[in-house]
Amino acid sequence: MTTTTKMTEAAPSPFANPALDVTVGRPPPPISTSTARTFVLFHSPCPDGAFAALAAWLHFRGGEEEPEQEEKVVFVPHRVYETMEVPSTASPTPASSSPTATPTSPLSSLSAGDTVYLLDYSGPAGFPQALSKVAKRVVVLDHHKTAAEQLGGVIEGKAWMPKEQEQEQEEEEKEKTEGGGEEGLEGLRNLEVLIDQDRSGATIAVAHFNPSLTPGLSKAFAAIQDGDLWRWRLPDSKAFYAGLHSSGILDERVTRTPREMLRKLSELNWGETVERGAGEVAERDRAVAAEADRAFEVELRGPAAAAAAAGGASSPSAGVSFGRALAVEVEPEQAGLRSLLGNVLAARAKEWKEKEKEEGKGGAGMRSVGVVAYREPGMMKSESSPSDEGESLIKVSLRSIGNDEDTTPVSQAHGGGGHRNASSFLMPAREFASWKV
Repeated sequence: MTTTTKMTEAAPSPFANPALDVTVGRPPPPISTSTARTFVLFHSPCPDGAFAALAAWLHFRGGEEEPEQEEKVVFVPHRVYETMEVPSTASPTPASSSPTATPTSPLSSLSAGDTVYLLDYSGPAGFPQALSKVAKRVVVLDHHKTAAEQLGGVIEGKAWMPKEQEQEQEEEEKEKTEGGGEEGLEGLRNLEVLIDQDRSGATIAVAHFNPSLTPGLSKAFAAIQDGDLWRWRLPDSKAFYAGLHSSGILDERVTRTPREMLRKLSELNWGETVERGAGEVAERDRAVAAEADRAFEVELRGPAAAAAAAGGASSPSAGVSFGRALAVEVEPEQAGLRSLLGNVLAARAKEWKEKEKEEGKGGAGMRSVGVVAYREPGMMKSESSPSDEGESLIKVSLRSIGNDEDTTPVSQAHGGGGHRNASSFLMPAREFASWKV
């Protein structure tokens, strides 16, 4: 069997000009009589992940959504604290359930002819590889630094082939040369990966799926990238984010029904959203300042020895100090402020660090890092202690300033990941409380 192992060059991004009036998309795939389906898994809750899913939805929908197409394209929001089981084997045709996955798993009926997309994330370590052993095709479209590291390496802005694939191809060619034929190794030949740290997950998805976009949606995708990469170069990006947040489209209840969320995103009015958000930016900034004034010092540490052993974390990181930072713990309804709040805290920590240096304290371990901790609905007990006596989990979001402040070693030590200047992870709430200086 011969399968393409490298992705072709992605279509040119339509966002060179953020004010682009029209984006002409490729035609949607025709309705097929095949039983094969497409699973679109996307990073949630995250505006960038939601818009990446929107690009796929607009492509597969193609204007008038057909019931047949809806049944064959399954959209699945994937939260970092949720376990998504992958069947160890797949049946040749779709089944209502699989004996190797829990019936509640969205992938329990994954079959050998299906395609799986991972948008704006690559899942936990080994997740894409596990999928590739079951599905016909797995496509990862991501931009996170830790995803590039987990999957073996990246050539920025271009597709790349994991080392395992290169070795496998060499072995396959050798096998053919020796008369072994094509039977045998399957490996990762059906795993396609594109990671570009200069674009957001949403705009990578637009370039891949090339859907037809209205002028307003073109501006919305550009604003999503502008904010997700923390550039804020476009005049209305902050107002758009504020308006999107207040719309409630990305609330927990709505994202649990992804097609409802995607339909509402597709109908979003750019002008009204920006206008509504503009009036809320000042209020949001006041809320951020009020939360930042409650900041306290923490010592960033690797997982406690017991947690590291239970969670499989790297033992060298257990209890290791990564320096000090400024932190706040916020209520779930304020979690949407985590990026803004984290950056404000990082800026204050940087000032603190520079002041300590001036006083001859050598920085005393303070880093230009802000920490925002919060709980999300459904995120209660750690897997290592699932009983009622188990510890509640808390999500920790890190933000930093400067190329020399990499947050990912801390996040990866706790089984999380993300970007150099923005990453996150889960940890027991009691352990986070012990970080306070």
